[in-house]
Amino acid sequence: MRILVVDDHTIIRRGLLNLIALEHPLAIATACANIREAHEALTLSDHDVMILDLWLTDGNAFDHIRNWRHMSPGTRILVYSMAPTHLFAHRVMAMGCSGFVSKQSSEEEFSEALKAVCDGGTHFSAAIRQRAASITSESEMVSPFKLLSDRELSVLRDLLAGHGIKEISQRLNLSPSTVATYKTRMMEKVGVTNDSELRLAASLDGFIVT
Repeated sequence: MRILVVDDHTIIRRGLLNLIALEHPLAIATACANIREAHEALTLSDHDVMILDLWLTDGNAFDHIRNWRHMSPGTRILVYSMAPTHLFAHRVMAMGCSGFVSKQSSEEEFSEALKAVCDGGTHFSAAIRQRAASITSESEMVSPFKLLSDRELSVLRDLLAGHGIKEISQRLNLSPSTVATYKTRMMEKVGVTNDSELRLAASLDGFIVT
C-alpha cells in the first residue's frame, strides 16, 4: 500500500504520516506540499491512496482532480480539507473521489475514513450522500446567491471585482461599517468564512459579475 499525503502545512503532513505509520505500519507513505509536487509524484510512481487538501500554496487542487484521476485511475483520493463541506463534498464525490473528511472532524473519523479508502471502499457522511442523491444536475442546485438581497449582491459584485470595503462604501455611498455588515450577512448566506472561499463559491456557482 502506497499512500501520498498532499498538504501545505508541515505539521499536518507530519501528523498524518505518523498516524499512517501507527495504523497502517505496512504502508509506504510519502508527502508533498503543493500541486506541482503532487503532479510529479503521481507521474513518477503509482499510489494506492492520495490524502488531498484542496487549497495549496500554488493553487486550488480541486481544479486538478479530474486530470489526476485520468493520470492515475488506480489512485483513490481522500479529500481532507477545511473547504466548506456544503460546497465541495458532493462535487468531489461526483468526480470519483473516495471520501471527504473535514479537518474539523475528529481523529477517529479521519482514521475510519482512511481505513475505508485503503480497503477499497468510500467514506462520505449520510448528509453528503443525501445531498448528492438529490442533485441530478448542477442546474438543479439551489444557489445560495439567489438568497442575497439587492444590496448584498452589489457588495458581492464589487468584492469580486477587486474593490475593498472603503472603496465599495464610496461607490455605494454607504459607511464602511454598513458595507462590512452587508458583507458579513452575505458570506453567512453563502456559507463561507473568508474572501478566498467566497470567490471559489462564486466560481463554482457560475456567478457572473455584471
